[in-house]
Amino acid sequence: MKTVIRNTLTAARRIALHFQMRSLEAHIDGCDECLACVRDPLLVMRIKVSRSISCRELARVRAAYNATFQPGVLCYRNDKDNLIHIRASKVGENGVKPSVWYSLDKHGDFVESGS
Repeated sequence: MKTVIRNTLTAARRIALHFQMRSLEAHIDGCDECLACVRDPLLVMRIKVSRSISCRELARVRAAYNATFQPGVLCYRNDKDNLIHIRASKVGENGVKPSVWYSLDKHGDFVESGS
């Protein structure tokens, strides 16, 4: 049960961070469009400051979003949430292909996941 709750919270956090990334990207694009129209130097400076703060925040949010994904180590747990198998592999070894999601089966072998 702990794993289900943890996975649900991670998925919710991932969705929230994804929304934040898209919002910041829209803000940065809007700043770029406004800079093409504005002539007042004070307003141009404010837009540039806002854009640079948004770029910094976007980098922070992207790092947090990428941290929600596991770094290539797969585990298989039984119904009681006991760890049965843990395994890692490089792309090209053990039949692992690039850009493919994997999980472990009950024997500890890599199995392609749908997504």
